[in-house]
Amino acid sequence: MFGRKKQTSARIETLVAAGTRIEGNVTVAGGLHLEGTILGNVTADPPAKSVLSVAPKGVVEGNVDVARVI
Repeated sequence: MFGRKKQTSARIETLVAAGTRIEGNVTVAGGLHLEGTILGNVTADPPAKSVLSVAPKGVVEGNVDVARVI
């Protein structure tokens, strides 16, 4: 009754490691943790339960269309 609402966002299932560079659009289903670079758009399917976690040195040079960005 007084507890926190349970979060329904996706858990992180995909990792783009430091030193990795992706050129092109990326579509994820669920969660993505980014430590490297993506030169392109990042979208999620389905977008409602998606999450993008970007490390301090992670870079996206493009549009981001996900439900949550951390």
